[in-house]
Amino acid sequence: MSFTSDAATREPRLVVTIGELLVDFVPGQPGTSVRQAETFRRAAGGAPANVAAAVALLGGRSAFIGRVGADPFGDWLISELATCAVDTSAIVSDPEANTTLAFVSLAGDADRDFIFYRHETADTRLSMADLDSGHLERAAFLHFCSNSLTAEPARSATFAAVERARAAGALISFDVNWRPGLWADPQTGRNHIRRAAGLADILKLSEEELGFVADPDDSDPARTWLEAGARLVLVSLGAAGVRVVTRELDGHVPAARVSAVDTTGAGDALAGALLYELSVLPELPTDPERLLAAVGRANSVAGLSTTRPGAIPSYPDAATLQRFLQASQDPD
Repeated sequence: MSFTSDAATREPRLVVTIGELLVDFVPGQPGTSVRQAETFRRAAGGAPANVAAAVALLGGRSAFIGRVGADPFGDWLISELATCAVDTSAIVSDPEANTTLAFVSLAGDADRDFIFYRHETADTRLSMADLDSGHLERAAFLHFCSNSLTAEPARSATFAAVERARAAGALISFDVNWRPGLWADPQTGRNHIRRAAGLADILKLSEEELGFVADPDDSDPARTWLEAGARLVLVSLGAAGVRVVTRELDGHVPAARVSAVDTTGAGDALAGALLYELSVLPELPTDPERLLAAVGRANSVAGLSTTRPGAIPSYPDAATLQRFLQASQDPD
């Protein structure tokens, strides 16, 4: 697989993400549950914010739309995204709600569970008025996830953002990112997620999520979403890599060879890195080799992110990625 990217020859187009920006508290000792942990490290997180950071750290242009509390946590999160070179001008500091917190429990196999403190917090209060910054009209890509669909008014604002960005010519990227604990009723969650998936040009989900949103008698739900309008479906397979499905392709990209310590935010790293790769192209590639190469580079970013704790703090910049890719293709 080629490691050559188009990034050096084209000006990146704008990637806008919308949704939650929160604080992840990760146990100080990897492999420790929340109940066992005596110390925690804070890390900036929230799936769409992670994606924006991954894009910017690789040298792309990204902006984030969302709400945080007008509190020290919210101030810190905005500064963390700004440090990554994400455009934070569309983030609202809400004086009437707190910033969302999540405690991430790391299992011994580097997988994780989440405990959210998110009742009526700032990100759930995203409103129509928060969409008027002009970012949606300038976006080449709009990325969102299911967490902003769990409550009103954020749900309606998110769907409105999708329609506005689409009308302005943006490609829509949706990551299912299913978190059952944030939904009062799984069937309601499934209905909203299926609606969102039907609006996506780029759809990312895990094997389990693919089964969750599929019809019971659907023999190949990834291709069913193509028929529903998606142009690219990515099915993350964990340690087995990524399935890449388009009308011209049903391919596979193996996982990067790394020693994982924490998978928090790895899927967001994949999504963000791929959106960066696509942002330096004039259009979504239909050539299978070119697309698989782009997904391969993005999957390397995801792999690298698992070698350090947390989400955004674990994401590589362009130079780190290039060193890893060069080392990966050098003979042993």
